[in-house]
Formats: sequence, C-alpha cells, structure tokens
Amino acid sequence: MKIRTNKIFDERFGKVFQKSGTLPAALLSIVDSGFVSEDGAWFVAWLRGRGSNANKASFSTPTEFECFINHLHLDDFGEQNLLGNALYCDAALRQRLAGQLGKDAMRSIISLDETGCVFRCHVIRAGERWNADDLDSYKEEAVLVIDP
Repeated sequence: MKIRTNKIFDERFGKVFQKSGTLPAALLSIVDSGFVSEDGAWFVAWLRGRGSNANKASFSTPTEFECFINHLHLDDFGEQNLLGNALYCDAALRQRLAGQLGKDAMRSIISLDETGCVFRCHVIRAGERWNADDLDSYKEEAVLVIDP
C-alpha cells in the first residue's frame, strides 16, 4: 500500500496512525452495504441510494462522479477518532471492492480540517484523479491519500 500525505497532515498526525477497532453502528452499516456499479462507475451502495439525483452527464469523468457520491463526513457519526474511523472505512471498503474489481482497484482520500473529516474513494483509472498531484497545494487541510 502506498500512503502519501501533505505537510499539514505530517505536522498534525506524524507518520504513525492506525485504523480504529470499531466503527459507530451507523457508519458500519454504510460500509457493510458494499458497492454497486452504474454507468461505468462504482459507488458505496448506501451512499448512492440516499436520494442524490446526480448522474454521469453532470461530470467529466467517472472518477469525479464517484468522488461526488462516495464521500462521508465522518464527524456526522461522532467526534471521536475521526482519522481512525476514516482508516477503518478505507480498509473495509477496499476489501469489499477487491472482491469485485481486484485488490489494486481503489484510491482513498482523507481530508481533515477544523470542522471535521471527509473520506472519499474512487476506482483508480489511467489518466484520472480527483485530488491534486501536489498534496502540499492543500493549505487549509491535512490530506492523506491511500493507493494500493
């Protein structure tokens, strides 16, 4: 697994971090919903089914579409251990998607600032990415990107 961070992340969290042991029940049910495929994109089933009318035509790439749908504001599920919960989501969702697309399929992007923590994920596609190449270009938030 390849992990990249920006300077803000390194200053706040260092290089030692780990996923939490358990997730809040509501967050666990989202992760356990697995993935669904639609129009060449892969979505966390619970997130896709929550009523968004977004469609492929609104986005220039499947990666953008996935990142719009596949995002969780982890602080909505409690204020404790936000980074640990994000890492748990990464591990659990990566395992579920691997069963459908293989173990090298998913990129996770975790960002943290004063207001909370956002987890996003998308399928890795040649020539597409959601985050900036230079993670240090993010000046307001700590950013962690996890690739296979």
